[in-house]
Amino acid sequence: MSTTASEYILFALGNNGGEIQLQLLLSKLLDYGIAPAQAAVAISECIEKNYLIESANAYKLTPMGDGMYKAIELSMPAWPMDDVRTTKEPRNNLG
Repeated sequence: MSTTASEYILFALGNNGGEIQLQLLLSKLLDYGIAPAQAAVAISECIEKNYLIESANAYKLTPMGDGMYKAIELSMPAWPMDDVRTTKEPRNNLG
């Protein structure tokens, strides 16, 4: 299984106390072997969506000013609640 650019972003954030400048983040992704275009897309998607998901954990990228971003772990899923699928049986099943 290969490591995704998003996982490298979280790794870079983790190695910098959860805060990082975008230019340094891009530099680190390139150091990790991520292609420049892939790194730029991953960073812009994370900022646009304002979250990263790694396995079961979701992290919100919060701008701190001066090009700094901080990752904050969320206690709830970062995706819309109406997109959550359930496995509950229908209510009318009294059987």
